[in-house]
Amino acid sequence: MPAAGVSTMVSVIPHDPDGIGSLKLFYSIEGGAFSNVAMAPGPDGVYSAQIPGQAAGAVVQFYVAATDGLGVSAF
Repeated sequence: MPAAGVSTMVSVIPHDPDGIGSLKLFYSIEGGAFSNVAMAPGPDGVYSAQIPGQAAGAVVQFYVAATDGLGVSAF
């Protein structure tokens, strides 16, 4: 668990035979509405994005949504 106020990096390595279109990181704080941020591609096909730092003890839920080169989405 990160220290209070420290952001958390989420990274994934997606694979799809039709290519990778885009990835978004969705996150919710304390059961609130989900916010999203685009995941940026980096070296070796690793996509990353950060969840902003939260108060100590905050419950954070997250998931990644991906769209392939043909526009098909998956979670």
